[in-house]
Amino acid sequence: MTVRINYDTNIEDEEIYLFNEKDDKTPYYEKGTSYNYFDEEENLSFEDAIFYYENDMRFNPYKDTYLGPKKQAQRKEILDYYLQPYSEDRIVNLEELVVFLDYSQGIREFDLWEEGNILHLRGSGKYKERFDISKLNEIDYKLFYLDRDEKRVHLFWAEKNNEFKYGYTMIQHDEPYQIEEDDENGDRWYVWIFPLLPVLKYQMDKKYWIPYGRDYKELQKIKQNEEKLQNAIADQEMLHEINYLNIDKTNYEYLGKARKRQKPKLVNGVLVYNRDRQIALNALLHAGFLCEINKEHPSFIRKNSEKKYMECHHLVPLSYSYKFPDISLDVEENIVCLCSNCHNQLHYGKGADVLLKKLYLERHSYLEKVGIHITLNELLEMYEV
Repeated sequence: MTVRINYDTNIEDEEIYLFNEKDDKTPYYEKGTSYNYFDEEENLSFEDAIFYYENDMRFNPYKDTYLGPKKQAQRKEILDYYLQPYSEDRIVNLEELVVFLDYSQGIREFDLWEEGNILHLRGSGKYKERFDISKLNEIDYKLFYLDRDEKRVHLFWAEKNNEFKYGYTMIQHDEPYQIEEDDENGDRWYVWIFPLLPVLKYQMDKKYWIPYGRDYKELQKIKQNEEKLQNAIADQEMLHEINYLNIDKTNYEYLGKARKRQKPKLVNGVLVYNRDRQIALNALLHAGFLCEINKEHPSFIRKNSEKKYMECHHLVPLSYSYKFPDISLDVEENIVCLCSNCHNQLHYGKGADVLLKKLYLERHSYLEKVGIHITLNELLEMYEV
């Protein structure tokens, strides 16, 4: 969703608009009638239809169900209406937001409706820091403080290309919340979602409802679970591949040099980073195929060598690569050698924090040398322990 602050930008590319208009202390909209001039006065211009509809809502508060307008207009026509100078008989707020929802190109993953009557509107900005409202752009700032400032949103939506209907006047329904988005380079951004409710009762067509859950928070959980699954699959594939490598070296010394992060691949809608099997094998060689929790931990002998079977594990998980924009986490210094029991305990068992503290204290200086700067508390948070 893009934003228009300066009125001389390209109208066709914009979807949210902020207007500075004539102020009046009289409320702009009141909860009211279902009667609307779009249905009854087909010969009215779009401008007059909007004007009469606004006044009808303010002065005829007898019904509370909105049937939806039939009058349609192009985006430029709507903008011309809201940007024109207002006469004295038009009562408007000092600042207004006009939102365009364009469904003509198909249903997107955002700007959908919870049970048909609550719009979860995606904000216009992307932010690096989570929950940092000090850096909100102008549009997101207005949406964030919609309730505090007693402002409303004018919503227009289209199913056909550039044929917008005057949807609804919206108010804040619930507190804004954030979701995570990963771009194609693997960088993670935080986006605000603003739950809005029509002033008049309305039920949006089911094809625009949010699937699976009640809001985007549920979709976020589904995505996170899929991300964990795909990373676990990638780890297992790497372990399987290592078993078929010829181990012709006896040891490996760390280089202490950072590597540039590689571009991830998209698997089932989530980003997954490549695991280099040679790098993983180097890490096992450095540890001498002995468990780094306790070198005495037993294991069986591999089929293709006289080495003990051990498993490699990225101490700082690759799924957190977005926290290190220029640094690869797939380096020998970040890969520990573990017996199967310790490896599974890290993922699924109690006492994982004890193992992590030991590994972190032994690895911290090596991580620093390859540009992976992380505290123990940050590492424990990644493992949710």
